[in-house]
Amino acid sequence: MLALLVQVEALADQPPYVVALLVMGVLLVTASMFIGLRNRKKRGAQHVTAREQVERAKQREGLKRDIEALAVEIEEMARRIGAQLDNKAARLETLLDQADAAADRLEHARLAMLNPATSRMPTSPINADQSDPSATSGVKSPGHPAGSGDRLTADVLQLHGQGMSAAEIARAVGEDAGKIELILALQNARS
Repeated sequence: MLALLVQVEALADQPPYVVALLVMGVLLVTASMFIGLRNRKKRGAQHVTAREQVERAKQREGLKRDIEALAVEIEEMARRIGAQLDNKAARLETLLDQADAAADRLEHARLAMLNPATSRMPTSPINADQSDPSATSGVKSPGHPAGSGDRLTADVLQLHGQGMSAAEIARAVGEDAGKIELILALQNARS
């Protein structure tokens, strides 16, 4: 300590720039030592032990297996959903075909109603014993008077007037229930 004090007194006799250079040198040496220590600490923190590297590798492998398993599950789910959509599309196609067939039957029935002479008109079992075609029905329907040759319509209207349902009328006259419903709907539209 004494030697340091002696050197400080010797510096007092020196010009100020020498003292300033000496102080700056001491500060630079001190700063470089602190920077070196800090860099060593950083390198030590970045240096990973073999055990830590093995643990990190295991975590990466586990994550990779989880992702692969998830990808397989997603692929299986996509296949199941695709199969369900195919089944639904086939069912929808079948229903559309059935709807088209029903629309065709209704159109044929409507045309048969409009042109009774060209359509086959089965003899109604209700009026088979009556010989006078003008006496087929006591019901007078607007636009289709009794005796106009539209025996089915007259029979349907008569039975409906007696309170029978379309299905019961269809069984009684031997026709399709859809045709009977169409006749009744057309009659309601005219009324």
